[in-house]
Amino acid sequence: MTLEQLMAFTVNPDHAHQVQVWDVIHSSWNKEPFQLRRMLTETSVRASDRRAVFVGVETYEVAGGASLHDLFQGDDGGCG
Repeated sequence: MTLEQLMAFTVNPDHAHQVQVWDVIHSSWNKEPFQLRRMLTETSVRASDRRAVFVGVETYEVAGGASLHDLFQGDDGGCG
């Protein structure tokens, strides 16, 4: 596993989901970090999405929603 792949796994703190994604991708030819991030956030919406902007992160979290943040992306690295 490369450092870039490890960095991609930080986008989602759910260890069980991380293992599930690795089990799917470890024998695949496509192990690119962007592919890992996509698989780890496939049910999420980017913070810049119109729906997320309309509702607002604070309102979403107060209503019980969880936010994911990519430690290695810029300001647009958040997902709801």
